[in-house]
Amino acid sequence: MTGAPPPVMRQAGHKPGRKGEHMNTARRKTIRGIIKKLEAIKADIEEAKEAVDDVAAEEREAFDNMPEGAQGSDRGQQMEEYADALETAAYDLDIDIDSIIEALEEVIG
Repeated sequence: MTGAPPPVMRQAGHKPGRKGEHMNTARRKTIRGIIKKLEAIKADIEEAKEAVDDVAAEEREAFDNMPEGAQGSDRGQQMEEYADALETAAYDLDIDIDSIIEALEEVIG
C-alpha cells in the first residue's frame, strides 16, 4: 500500500465544495458514484477482515492448545507464524475508508 498523497494547498478562507463554485453537476454526480463504490468496498473489506480475524483466532487457539513440547516443534512454530501472519493481515485490512468518503462529501457539499 502506498502512503497518503501530500495535502492539497488551499487559499486561506477557501472552503471546497461550496455549491456552484467550480464543481459542476456532472462532476458532483461522478463523485457521488465514487462514494457509493467506496461504501460497497468498505463493506466487502469489513467482511474480509472479519473472516481473516476468525481464521487467525482459530489458528492461534489451535497453537495455544498444543502441548508446550509440540509448540516448539517445526509444526508448532509454523502454526504460530501462520497465526501471526493472519493477525497482521487482519490489522492491515483496517482501512479508514470513512475519511476518504468524508473528504469526497466535503468536496461536493
